[in-house]
This record gives sequence, structure tokens and C-alpha cells, in this order.
Amino acid sequence: MPTEKLVWQNLGKTRNYRLGSLVNTRGVNLWRFRLLEWEGQAWGVSTDEELRSWAKPVLLADNIPLIAGGEYGEGRVIWSGMNILNHIKDYDWDNEEVELMRKIMAWLLAGYSGEKLAWEKDYTGERVGADRAEFTINRDLETDGYGLYFKEAYHPYWQAAVKTEEGKQEKLKIYRAGPSFKYVFLPELKAGDKLIFWVTRPWWYGGLKMIALLSLLGLGVYAVRPRWMKVRLK
Repeated sequence: MPTEKLVWQNLGKTRNYRLGSLVNTRGVNLWRFRLLEWEGQAWGVSTDEELRSWAKPVLLADNIPLIAGGEYGEGRVIWSGMNILNHIKDYDWDNEEVELMRKIMAWLLAGYSGEKLAWEKDYTGERVGADRAEFTINRDLETDGYGLYFKEAYHPYWQAAVKTEEGKQEKLKIYRAGPSFKYVFLPELKAGDKLIFWVTRPWWYGGLKMIALLSLLGLGVYAVRPRWMKVRLK
């Protein structure tokens, strides 16, 4: 984190913004930024006045960092103490905050090249059941720089593996990404290989199902028992 600590703060419905020096923000007009508010109330932020030695501010409000970042180790970091994407969406997408986000992403990804795999052309997917999904790779991926972001809720019982056409299987680690979705780093793959997600249930899950079944049977017996008693009385 670029900050030493985080404190929930109310900065009021301010428009007293200032740009930092980390990102090239030439052309960004702060006067066109929206008020720091939501539905008439001040927009709460989680931030702190002090940044770590390696971090610099990108955007400040009343001299308190809203967005900050810096170079850390071999990578780059951008942090936001407010949900700026939701702030943009709350108004419209044609404003200066969008332009600032473009500048931030340009700095964050500078020097990196990427390729987005195309659905149906490069890979296909199939939902086999509620607890299983399979993705088939349609072309060779001769580098381990690819990954798959699976927009389904992360849970520790989910498992992932790559299965080759020869039947060999390599288990992959699932990372929690975004709003608790799943992400896996892919190894080198050949056309026809499959990426499989499935759920491994704990040993006690079967016991819970048995208890539920017995409880249901018990309720059924209780519901029909009075009829048996009436027959005996007659």
C-alpha cells in the first residue's frame, strides 16, 4: 500500500482537487471534475495524509491523496482511496475523470505489451454443470504470460487444472481477483488442451446431505403418522 495506514475520512463535497507529479496529466482539466459527493452527501474516502517513501500522489483533494502510486520492486502500483470508477459512472463517462484514468493506465502499463485472446477463435468454453466449467484452447500459446480471469465468485473449494490431449494434468493455483472473482496464470499450452474448473467438496459435505435427507424423511413420517393412527382406531 502506498499509505502507511488508512483512515475513513469525510472531506465534504469538495472540488478542491490538485494533480500530483507521478503521472503525466497534461491536458487534464480539474475544473471539469465533479464534486466529491454521492446523492447529495459527501463521498467518503479511505486514505491518509502520509505516503510511503516510494509513493507519490496522483490526485489530491484538500491536499489529501485520493489516488497514489509508484514503482515498487520490479512493478508499478496504483491505489485509490475512493471508488473513482463508481464516481465516474454516477455522472457520465464523458468527463475529465475518464481522461485521468486513461493517463493512469498508460503509466501503469508503460513498456508492457498484451494480447487479448478472442472468444471462439482462440478458445471456447462450456458449462458442464453448476460445479464444473471447461475451456478448450484452439491455438498454441507458446509463452506462460497468459492468464484467464473467470468472472465467477471465488471460493476455496474451487480447483483448476490444465489437461492435455495426451491426458496429462497439471494443477493450477486460483487467485482471488477483482470483486472476489477467479484468476489463473496459464502455462504453455497447445491447441486442444483444456483448462478445467471444478468444485471439490469437503469430506463432511456428504454427512450434511445425509442429515438433511433423514430430517426430510422424519418430517414426512410425522406428517402421515396421524392417518395410520386413525386406521388402527377404526
